[in-house]
Amino acid sequence: MERIPGKEQKISGSRRSAVMIDSYSHVGEGVGRINGKAVFIPDALRGELVSFKLIEEKKSYARGQLIEVLTPSAERLTPPCPSYRECGGCQLQQMSYQEQLHFKGDQVRASLERIGGLHGLTVQPVLGMEYAEGYRHTARFHLSLNSRQIRAGFHGLKSHSLADASCCRLLPPEFPRLLAMVVELLEQSWDLQRYPVSEIVLRKGLKSGELLAVLHADRLPPELAPSQLITGICRSVPRCVGVAAVAKSRTSAANNGRHRRSGQTNSQDRDLIVLYGRDYYLEEVCGTRFRVPAAAFFQNNPRQAEALVQIVRSCCRPRKDDTLLDLYCGVGLFSLNLAQAVSYIYGIEEKEAATEAAGENSLNNGIKNASFHTGKVEKLLPQLRNGTFRPDTVLLDPPRTGCSAEALQGILQLAPQKIIYVSCNPATLARDLRRLTAEIYQVDLVQPVDMFPQTFHVECVVLMSRSGATQTSTDTTHAIAVQEAEPHGEG
Repeated sequence: MERIPGKEQKISGSRRSAVMIDSYSHVGEGVGRINGKAVFIPDALRGELVSFKLIEEKKSYARGQLIEVLTPSAERLTPPCPSYRECGGCQLQQMSYQEQLHFKGDQVRASLERIGGLHGLTVQPVLGMEYAEGYRHTARFHLSLNSRQIRAGFHGLKSHSLADASCCRLLPPEFPRLLAMVVELLEQSWDLQRYPVSEIVLRKGLKSGELLAVLHADRLPPELAPSQLITGICRSVPRCVGVAAVAKSRTSAANNGRHRRSGQTNSQDRDLIVLYGRDYYLEEVCGTRFRVPAAAFFQNNPRQAEALVQIVRSCCRPRKDDTLLDLYCGVGLFSLNLAQAVSYIYGIEEKEAATEAAGENSLNNGIKNASFHTGKVEKLLPQLRNGTFRPDTVLLDPPRTGCSAEALQGILQLAPQKIIYVSCNPATLARDLRRLTAEIYQVDLVQPVDMFPQTFHVECVVLMSRSGATQTSTDTTHAIAVQEAEPHGEG
């Protein structure tokens, strides 16, 4: 612990205390220590001497409110967004981008050691972006209704109050105008008292430029015809290819517009209605074309998705006689970019809309050696074990919650030569690696990727091989060098 010279430091709730910040919490708070107790102080940076007011104290830690930065870090910036202090979308705008990358690398390393029990691993430098704004190509806006007026924005930090999103620097430039027009549509043409809309989701394809708007409601009006306003939205925003609505009530949804099951599984009755145009947009990653349905997951940062695919390909080192199992495959981002280099790919995805799209994407790209199957990974893996399919490589890209114990056990029983784990949550990644490495696997590569600049989130690719197997070095370093040489600015 670093102390103010000549003073014994005590935490006091009635006056200012001072502390030197030496590290970060997993959400980017500055961490200092007084008398051995960790003090978490939002907005404080590593290497800064700060004064703070105590707001909470527990037996093993305390939380403080930053009062003054006594010795600023050279990495401190003035947050450029006027809504930064109210909005919960970003947490790191006070850090230089290089400091953000340092923080994220440390978080991956700390999670692997503390949660995974994996000490001594080499964590590669975090692969960042040249231009760390305008990357967020899917955005979810929450709504509040006051009389007939709607406010749309992001939820505030640790609250449900709405922060203005019109000035968000992470969004594509078309989103504020499209959002304003969709809000106008709801205010003028929708019975918001009887059929409230809780969210508006906007999506954009980077390579295609196509825009898609999706309304989320508990239920839809029984009579809902496409209005002149909807037509006007798509004419005023030329790249808007569709407006759709997602409703929980299947009976009300079935009588409106063009009905289509959305494949959502978090609500058994969730359906999607096309109000205008279509319910998907087009994207292209590493030369492979994708149809992305409104309800399907796709990487939020298309530029870094290309880097992710290159790293996975380098880890895989595919051979023509290899078979690959792609778990949580989505619309086929990794599968279809690897298909031409292997013998066969078998994909599993829980959401029906995504597997349908993966099949269509396979056909549209002329790929005939891939099949995609709808269901929970832990339910379908036993069927593979009972058959003749034996993958050389298992690729998995699970949600933030990671893999279930049953899914991990299924992978271990298949015993592939390689496992490539793509994760957006270092904590659940570390938990799952602890299970996998306790059996027959060793970690060969840990490559973090910054998919979410200005936030505490970080993606990570981990390559594992069966213990004792002879491994040739991967070309990951080369892939990263190629990616970093490419321009990243918004086109």
